[in-house]
Amino acid sequence: DPTVPGGLPWMTNGHEYADFKPFGNAYRAIKAIKPTTWVLDDFGLATAGTQGSYMQWMLAGELNGFKLSAHLTNFFLLTNRRLDRSGVQSILEAVKGRTTIVTLVPHLDDSVDWALTHGVRADIISFWRLRPDLLWVWRAANDMENHPNPRNWARLGIMLDSGISRGNEMAVIYGRVGPGAGGEFIAHRRMCEELPDPDGVIGNPMTAPIPVEPSSLYALTAALAYRVT
Repeated sequence: DPTVPGGLPWMTNGHEYADFKPFGNAYRAIKAIKPTTWVLDDFGLATAGTQGSYMQWMLAGELNGFKLSAHLTNFFLLTNRRLDRSGVQSILEAVKGRTTIVTLVPHLDDSVDWALTHGVRADIISFWRLRPDLLWVWRAANDMENHPNPRNWARLGIMLDSGISRGNEMAVIYGRVGPGAGGEFIAHRRMCEELPDPDGVIGNPMTAPIPVEPSSLYALTAALAYRVT
């Protein structure tokens, strides 16, 4: 059954009728005592009934006799698009009319800033800098094939760091970002393996060898930036 954000009907002792008792996020939104944002993720997967049940919260700030806290300042409804083939059917027009619609797309500098603070591998970051067009390539595939995006790249790094055998790396890379971007990344990794040791460059910056090829410079610079504290 669709989730009712107003609460669960509950018989109160001594009464002949049921009241609604708020639970979960609805309870926290009613009782918030500091600036709060209510985030509804994957909202496009909700049924029309579930979507509609949130409209009174967004419009009037209350439902079933409960008022949202004055500290609740925003609703964010997050969803994929229908063309992303993620199971989204539609968003009610009345819901859209209560929102400001903003489309988010990956940005190279923002993705690199995030990656540097979340332990993403240096060879992946340098590959983004070298081939920014492969940071995010969207296409709906009928077959079992992934495409490159920041999330898939980051997960690929986690998988490579987990100790995958050399013989299985190609299958893992292709399986996470697709054969096109994956093949280019494999070539980039081989090039990175031939670079001067970044720790050696830090230890002897005046005498360390400097690569000539732009791709090698990108890779070495990213490796150095990765080690900066």
